[in-house]
Amino acid sequence: MKKIFSTALFLGVAFTHGLNLGFRQREGFNLYDLSCEGAHGAVKYYVDGLPNGVTFDGSSIVITSAAQVGTFTLRVKAVD
Repeated sequence: MKKIFSTALFLGVAFTHGLNLGFRQREGFNLYDLSCEGAHGAVKYYVDGLPNGVTFDGSSIVITSAAQVGTFTLRVKAVD
């Protein structure tokens, strides 16, 4: 399930205004760090559409063992 979720997560990313948004999975964890290339200054991230059991802490998406099963559309926004 977690592999399917991460694949869907990557497919939902759109790039605008010269910013390149990236995801990096921390080894051994169900945690994905957000990164942004092309930003001018500090970057603030916003994530909408997370299912139950998935959280966002301001820079990382965390998938817990209680994550809801299914297909979800996430909206990730990076503002510099």
